[in-house]
Parts: sequence; structure tokens; C-alpha cells
Amino acid sequence: MPFDSSLIRIECSCGNIKNLNREQQIEIFYEEIKIVDLSKYYEKFTCQNCKKKYPKVLDKKGNLLFDPDNLAKCKTCQNYISIPRFNINTKTCSPYCEYSFIETDESKKRARKYLKDFAENIKKQELANKTRKENLVNQKNTLVNAYKKLVQKKISEEEYEKIFKEFTWEIKIQIEPLNGKLLDDPRKYIRCPKCNHFSLILWTPKYEKYFIGCSQFTNGCNWAKSVWKM
Repeated sequence: MPFDSSLIRIECSCGNIKNLNREQQIEIFYEEIKIVDLSKYYEKFTCQNCKKKYPKVLDKKGNLLFDPDNLAKCKTCQNYISIPRFNINTKTCSPYCEYSFIETDESKKRARKYLKDFAENIKKQELANKTRKENLVNQKNTLVNAYKKLVQKKISEEEYEKIFKEFTWEIKIQIEPLNGKLLDDPRKYIRCPKCNHFSLILWTPKYEKYFIGCSQFTNGCNWAKSVWKM
């Protein structure tokens, strides 16, 4: 049965149970928990009720990932080995530790390549994320400028709605690789639900995110809606 770490179930012997979905994993550990990296998280799992460590841990499908009555430590890093790793008759908690543990020329070569590839991927990801963030900020006046053209009758209402929809999609594809997500359908708010005037998509530098607000905010309409989690 394939393992699914999109939800991690932590069961303490005191009876306390905690389920960590993807959003909670990122909130607590600043990243999603992957099956291959399970061992680095296990000692961080502490019961909020009795403060006891080393709980029973399962994945979304009920597969047992750690059993407190059957724990073994990695020969390389001394982290506890997850059951998926233990079941393949290995004495290490991860492929990296496996390469480090088996001290042969081939394993050293694989380990060096692994570290090099990992470092390059991190750099590429950081560069890509930086570019995405810059793109988001650089486009902050997209709907403000479009609305000015609408008022000046340089574009039609249909063209404004098209720009609105296209920009909401652009925000979506830029924030998802940054662990952002769509909380609501922005197309429902092309017009302000309070006064029925067109809405704007605005950038707030204070919180570094986009939100939807009424184009009549200078005339007293304070309606606003946050539909993107950055």
C-alpha cells in the first residue's frame, strides 16, 4: 500500500491524538513532511498534554510509520528509523545516510552527487521563488491601471472583466509554488457585493499579499476580501 504523508496522525500513549494536514505541517515545520524525511521529524513530535515523546505515528491511510515499542536508530545520524525504511532491511533512516554509512568509493561518489544535486536544486528553487515574488510585486498596479482605462472608456467592461480573471489566474500560478493557495473563487468578486461597482485587485506591502477591494474605497465603500493565502 502506498504511503500518504498528506496527513500525519500522532497518537500518544496518554490517549491524546493529533492530526497534521499539509497546512499544519508547513505552519509547524515550515515544509511538508515527506516519507523519505520522516526520521528528522520523529523526535520533534511531543504530546501537548503529557509532554511525552516517541508516540505512535501513522499516515493518512493508516500505515504505521513509527511504533514506540519497536524503535531502532540510524547507524549514521542516530535518528530513529521509520518503519517503511526498517521494512526494507536497512540500518539507516534515509538514502543519504545509507550512502554515508556504506563507505565505498561508489557510495561516496553517490553521496557527493546527491549533495551537489540537492544544493543546485535548492539554489534553483530559491531563484525561482525570488522571481515569482518579484513578479507579484511588479504587477501590483495591473487592475488599478485597467480600471483607469475603464473609467476613461479606453476599454470596455467586458475587457476589464477579462483582465480581472486573467490576473487572478496569474496570481494563483505564482503563489502555489510558494506554498500559497486559493481560498475562494475571485471571479465571484469582480463586482463589489456591497455596492455593485467593479472591484480592484490590490497589493498590500505591509502583509505582502494581494486582496480584492472595491473601486469606490475613496468614496466610502470599505468592502474588501482576501482570497489568496500567500
